[in-house]
Amino acid sequence: MRVLDPRRLLVAFGLALAALLLVSSQSGGSGDEGFGRFEALYAEKIAAVAKAQARQVAADSAYRKMRHRRNERGASKAAILAERQAAALELEEAEKGLVDFEKKARLDGIPPGWFRERPAPRTDAPPASP
Repeated sequence: MRVLDPRRLLVAFGLALAALLLVSSQSGGSGDEGFGRFEALYAEKIAAVAKAQARQVAADSAYRKMRHRRNERGASKAAILAERQAAALELEEAEKGLVDFEKKARLDGIPPGWFRERPAPRTDAPPASP
């Protein structure tokens, strides 16, 4: 399994969240209060999943470093293993919360296509150099 750099993951999810908020602010003029409420809650759920994924990546990175060094013992090893387990649990709960939210939204009349990925707004700026 290939693990992404935590900074790149945070940037990617930050951009996705910004695009979601931009699209939601542009489409907010429809006058439908239900969609506005669901947009805000959906953005919160997406942010929670992104935060949990970033924590999982950081915990896995610390675990890989610990395995590479081979000198972690006692409390520091236990702390790394506990953080990794807590991060996995947080990610699982965040993803379950997102799925439950989508189910609730569909039951409340939000169209099924509303949760599909929306394209990010185009910018004419040149791509960032790596």
